[in-house]
Amino acid sequence: MSDISSVIRALCAEADSLTTGDCSVSPALMYRAFASILDGGASDLETGALIAMSASIEAQRDCARYAEVVLGLHDAISERMVSLEVDDDTAPVVVLANYGDDWRTASLSLLALLLRRIGVRVLVHGALETYGGLFNCGVLREFGILPATTRSQAQRQLVDTGIALVPATLYSPALATMLSLKNRLGTSTPAHSLAKLLMPLRSRRPALHLVQAPIWLRPGLENENLLRDGRVLLLSVSVGNEAFDGCRPRIAFREDVAGGIWRVLFEEERIQARANLANEVSPAIGDPRGWSDWIKRQLVGKVVPPAPIINLLASCLFGCGYATDMNKAKAIAAVQTNSLAAA
Repeated sequence: MSDISSVIRALCAEADSLTTGDCSVSPALMYRAFASILDGGASDLETGALIAMSASIEAQRDCARYAEVVLGLHDAISERMVSLEVDDDTAPVVVLANYGDDWRTASLSLLALLLRRIGVRVLVHGALETYGGLFNCGVLREFGILPATTRSQAQRQLVDTGIALVPATLYSPALATMLSLKNRLGTSTPAHSLAKLLMPLRSRRPALHLVQAPIWLRPGLENENLLRDGRVLLLSVSVGNEAFDGCRPRIAFREDVAGGIWRVLFEEERIQARANLANEVSPAIGDPRGWSDWIKRQLVGKVVPPAPIINLLASCLFGCGYATDMNKAKAIAAVQTNSLAAA
């Protein structure tokens, strides 16, 4: 029996014994199953079956079982990932994940450009074949920011221009391949959840990695060994509240020691969307040029950014060490966005 077949049988048995809690999947077995897929040693049938089973567990919002799935994939991907390295420590670095459909309103692009303007370097990593990846690439292209084509180019861009857009293929071809399976299978894979948790940059000055997860998975992330070394901002929102314009997500910060204490900077909260100063209608979803114009108006102070973006900007400034405490971070964010909402 293959490792994948063993995993599927164990996950099914686990589902049947949830009330007793006497069955679990070995992390080593889960790792071997995903390693087989990533190395091309699994058949299409086995690959589809494991991904379908994983999607079912995700749909049930079963934190304990899905954390097992993501942890196994995490270990398999980590062995097949080469982190980018930056030795220049003259400026703090924030790492943002650009996957899936989470950033449908150019929030990521706006945050990245605000951070760069303040003097914080930004590395944006993602899958360019996903909707969110293509959309944000289109927005950033309007500002002269193009995806790096080599690892050395990405590292130079980060140091010289303060921002780099890095496709997943440059640091983990195995991850990119698994992400691309969504086009064939029509459903997200565990790689789409894991990709938002990865830390693909190592630097002399510890970088801040902003990672994303649904709030139902948060206990598994904070208790499992998924978020290892590195400074982390854990951004988590409830299902249906993914758009930053409609909610204030829960933001928690952890210092650069695995197993450290999490400090909650903002709790999740529904907020009233703020009308911009000109009462303009937001650009259409999927319109990079329209959203780039929207960002430009905010960068020059004509429009106040959504409150969740201001809060996230303040959290990044504090987490990366640019500001020594949250009060200073909020004040800087308020000045930079022409708003007193964060002060």
